[in-house]
Amino acid sequence: MAVHSAAPLFAGGPPSKLEVWLRMRKPAHPSYTREILLAGTAAWLPLLLLVAFDAEALRSFLGDIAVHARYLIALPMLMLAESICVPRLSSLARHFTKAGLVIDADRTKFEAATETTRRALDSPVAEAGVILLAYVAAIGINRLAAVDMLPRWQISANGLADRSPAGLWHVLISMPVLLIFVFGWFWRVLLWARFLRLMSRLDLRLLASHPDRCGGLRFVSQSLRAFSIPAAGLSVIMAGGLMDRMLREGPAPLTFAYVVFGTALVMLLLFASPLLVFSGKLLSLWHKGVLEYGALANRVGRDFERAWLDEGEAKAKDPLDSQAFSATTDLYQVVANVYEMRIAPMDVPGLLLFAGAALLPFVPALLLLVPVNVLLEKVMSVLL
Repeated sequence: MAVHSAAPLFAGGPPSKLEVWLRMRKPAHPSYTREILLAGTAAWLPLLLLVAFDAEALRSFLGDIAVHARYLIALPMLMLAESICVPRLSSLARHFTKAGLVIDADRTKFEAATETTRRALDSPVAEAGVILLAYVAAIGINRLAAVDMLPRWQISANGLADRSPAGLWHVLISMPVLLIFVFGWFWRVLLWARFLRLMSRLDLRLLASHPDRCGGLRFVSQSLRAFSIPAAGLSVIMAGGLMDRMLREGPAPLTFAYVVFGTALVMLLLFASPLLVFSGKLLSLWHKGVLEYGALANRVGRDFERAWLDEGEAKAKDPLDSQAFSATTDLYQVVANVYEMRIAPMDVPGLLLFAGAALLPFVPALLLLVPVNVLLEKVMSVLL
């Protein structure tokens, strides 16, 4: 499916061609509800049907929190995230020119960046690579997993060394389907990072005095809000596995801390670190702005003091009839914006929203670790 130049910049990408080939998606009019139902049917429902006539395997399957989290929660979230994230990322990319940040001399470079991003996102080679990588990872995980650690529903009743039909379907279909969407999102994020890197190399028209205190680049921090859904979907995969292990082996505070900290760190590196490509440019802008606007503030301040603090001049003027006070205050507010510039185009509310989305899936595991009544008592002791 070729992406037309009028389409959103980040539309398409792996596994859109596979979905079209499987008749899960119409190129011009994607139906995410239909796609989610079909993917869930392929990944989860056959597992249930394949264990339905083995009571022991059925109990094991129904009690497997990890498999339900992956295919009933994480997979739909990763698919649905495309409808939310793609329009936002595409809008942010267009804003570089809409806001006048790209100078005329760099317009050709901007167009080249968008065109190469389209081609890379919609590349058949990239899609084939994602699918191949998903199968390699699924088979590799299967070969590395110890048989005695597998749930009963994945093991054949005839012998521990054999996989059950449900286990084979899980390795050959269910897990690759999930990993295709996971790696597809990794590819999209990589291209978003590349696009921002290309933008950081342009001679952008930035303002040290911009009220967003990021030189006019704070809008790119909205990408964290857009990425909160896929980040939550990835966290569900980790949280489901952690919760299943805690139910089988008992509470493990150290393991819980490692998994939560590791997941948070990976999410920040994956989704937030691309914004840091502008840090060098913003730091240079801040240094220049502090010197220039600081000198302007000093000059205006000296004139203000001579006009109003010199005793002879002050008696000859009525402060209430002068605009000097408000004008000076306004100027100093502009200068304060320069001095308070951030060297990373991020905002605290966006970071908190992203962190909350990424960590929320771990709340059920936390409730297994700390009883609800104890948790409530600790919260009340802090609030009261």
